[in-house]
Amino acid sequence: MNSVLKLSALSLLITTGPAAVASDYNVTETKLSEGIVYVYDYKNIKMHVYNTQDPLGDVLYAFETDKGLVLLESTVLKKNVECFNDYLKGLNKNLKGELLSYHPNGYTTYKSTVYATDGAVKSWNEGSVKSLTEQFVSGFGEDKVASDMPETANKIKIGDELSLAGINFKILDGKTTEGHFDVAIPEINAVYTHMMGSDVHNILPSKEAIESEILRFEKIQNDNYDLIMTSHYMPETQAGVMQKLVYLKKVKELADKSLNRQEFISAVKEAFPSYKGENYLEMSASMLFKK
Repeated sequence: MNSVLKLSALSLLITTGPAAVASDYNVTETKLSEGIVYVYDYKNIKMHVYNTQDPLGDVLYAFETDKGLVLLESTVLKKNVECFNDYLKGLNKNLKGELLSYHPNGYTTYKSTVYATDGAVKSWNEGSVKSLTEQFVSGFGEDKVASDMPETANKIKIGDELSLAGINFKILDGKTTEGHFDVAIPEINAVYTHMMGSDVHNILPSKEAIESEILRFEKIQNDNYDLIMTSHYMPETQAGVMQKLVYLKKVKELADKSLNRQEFISAVKEAFPSYKGENYLEMSASMLFKK
């Protein structure tokens, strides 16, 4: 099974609705021709969460104030890019910028300034994001995939604080070898990281990567964010972080004990029988073990 077919199973991984509503925001939903937008209304800020419901399970975000809009990540299929762009236009606010890290595809459609780290830009043009996009083109067809990616961007660095549309965005280390970035939004006590999914297997290419993920989610836990936004799952709460940490620590233990791929896969399935994304588990096993 090629990578595109493996990834196409992700549509089954995404949650169908928002996290439990907290006392300081309300959630409403709007069905689009492609997917659903959930609006988290914090009064001074509205967070528009676009569940594309595409085969990759992509989720992207836009933040709205009286001063304008900010896009956080895009998505891969042209029909979803165009659909969300039409939705944003309907809000009648200027788009002040695009914060793009792991999902830059279709950036030209939104017609705004792109902000990214050097590492993210390099990944789009010669790294993993470029490679994945080529696989998507092969799997879905060139006419279906938004394969356009920025060759450059307004450069930001890990540790920077960026103000767009009156919102403060903190640029965090995404803990990847390519230098992607995560984003915190202190005003709503939320953080964006590429992947979590509390009941989904992770792609874990090495034991060092498992340890790095444990440290990353322990920091997210210690920083006590109310919402954790990701690109392949609806926003989750700290309960999801706790569940993911239990998973990662157990997987690390099983990786140390297992002698081969199949033993590892069987042990993880036994420990987490209801977890989705077995394709991710198989990918991890193939990278963790030589046989």
